[in-house]
Amino acid sequence: MGLDSSVVCPSETYGLNCTGTCSPNCASNKIVEPSSCHHVSGVCVFGCRDGHSGAKCDSVICNQKGFYGQYCGQACSQFCKTDEQSPDPICHPVSGICLLGCQDGYDGPRCDVKLCTNDTYGDQCQYNCSSYCQRIPGHMSCDPETGVCLIGCQDGYFGFFCDTATGKSSHIL
Repeated sequence: MGLDSSVVCPSETYGLNCTGTCSPNCASNKIVEPSSCHHVSGVCVFGCRDGHSGAKCDSVICNQKGFYGQYCGQACSQFCKTDEQSPDPICHPVSGICLLGCQDGYDGPRCDVKLCTNDTYGDQCQYNCSSYCQRIPGHMSCDPETGVCLIGCQDGYFGFFCDTATGKSSHIL
């Protein structure tokens, strides 16, 4: 006997000579009870039981709020929004993507990108923009990644970071 697609294995088995056993995590069709996995590939035909994923339902989905990944091994970002029923951050049980969005000041699928305020820049907004950058209320005075002044320099300063004194009038970049 080979991997002949015309040979149908007994219920709950698959593969060459029907020696593979279907995952106990495969969902079953409650109307007809044929094998819950494909007789050749072992792929779960009707999907997975709750808490499992993958073609053969061999991955455990985390169902614990505030965590994700196989066996709930990773914490959701503390900056994922929470719901009214739990103080724990809400993220996708497999990918960790924040399902309700991010708290103010954070961005990205996992809310792991800190958004800088008008006066900070850098990876975690750890640097202050030059105090000599021109400022307009409600607008960034410097680039949130590089710190380059966006609007220009105050009178008497020039350069990308407005860090060179000149004594002359302002320069617009």
